[in-house]
Formats: sequence, structure tokens, C-alpha cells
Amino acid sequence: MGLCCLLASQIATTGFGILAAMKNFVIVTILIFFIIYIVSTLVVWQKANCSLWEVLISLKEPTILALATRSSFTCLPSSISALTELLKFDKQTVNLVIPLAITVCRFGPVAYFATTSVFVAQLYQHQLNLSSFVIIIVASILAGMATAGATGILTLTLLDLVLQPLGLPLEAILVLLIAVDSIIDPFRTLGIVHTAIAATAAVADYKRSPALSSQAQLEV
Repeated sequence: MGLCCLLASQIATTGFGILAAMKNFVIVTILIFFIIYIVSTLVVWQKANCSLWEVLISLKEPTILALATRSSFTCLPSSISALTELLKFDKQTVNLVIPLAITVCRFGPVAYFATTSVFVAQLYQHQLNLSSFVIIIVASILAGMATAGATGILTLTLLDLVLQPLGLPLEAILVLLIAVDSIIDPFRTLGIVHTAIAATAAVADYKRSPALSSQAQLEV
């Protein structure tokens, strides 16, 4: 319901025609972010000493905030709280790693830039070879890191860092990307937040409860 309200003004301006024309791009992009979300959640589940359902419930607040606010930095407090208070990861490691991960490891924009670059190349019937894919991967990582603090249209303009080495224009396709960005942007933010949470969980130690620690000492 919240996402529909956010999209209302954009659809009222452009109509459903542009969405129909870009539907395949939108579907594929959202599917990629959904896969990133699943993989990130599984990483947290493997590191946490609880069920998958408990992990999903614990990460509910940062997930909703990412979709609603479309700001990864807004999700920092809720992400830290979910990892330390609900999932019981080491607080010191979480406080250190997750702000760095959200700032530097921006897998949401990286995946979006790579997908969009392939889409633009196909649109202009530009043949991609091995060197082109290497350029896309490296340039997408660098452009993704540069999106720290940028949202919406500012993020889209950084796509030129990927397209320019390929000899592809951004200006002609930018209007189409802006038209559908209201749909994609929440999921792009979700990709940033959840990969940061997964990266933090992968390096953070699980903090056992005192009762479990005492029981382990008695067994020894």
C-alpha cells in the first residue's frame, strides 16, 4: 500500500504506457534484487543461532524502512538493533562493520548499474564481448561506491560512469529510467541494507547467553 502511494504521482504524470514498455527491465531488475535479498537472509540465518522465521521477523523493521524511506542510512539504527538485540551478534563488531558496509559495499546500485548497462547495450544493439563485461563489472563497482549519500535521480546520473567506457549514451535512456525508478529505487535500497547486514553477520561473532555459557563450562 505504501509503495502504491509513492508511485501514484509518477504514474499520474507518465501513465501506464511507459511502465508497459519497460516491464521486462523492471521485472528482471526486481527479480535480481529479490535473489540478493534471499541470499543475504540465508547468510544471516546460517550465522545466527535461530530459525529462518525468527531471522525474517528480526529483520522486518530494516526491511520495511528500506522500502518506505528509500534511504540506506535511515536503516542504520534499526539494522544495528536487529543484529545486536534480536539476533544477539557481537555489538562492538556490528557497530563497526555495518556503517562501513552500507557506505562502501553498495551491492544494490552495483547490481542495478550492471543490469541497466546490459539493457542499454541490447537497446542500441551493441555487441558485448568479454572485455565489455569486465568494464561493466569494474565500472559498476566503482560507480556503486560513489552512490554513498546519493538517491533517486542522482544515482541514475552515475550510470554514465559505466556507459561512457562502452560508448553508449545515457541521455536518451535517462528519461525512461527516471520514469520507472520510483518502482526500482525501494528494492535497490533494500539490496544495500540487506547485503550490509549479511556482510556484518558473516564477520560478527554470535553472542551466547550467560545460561548457555555456564552450561558449556559445566560440561567441560
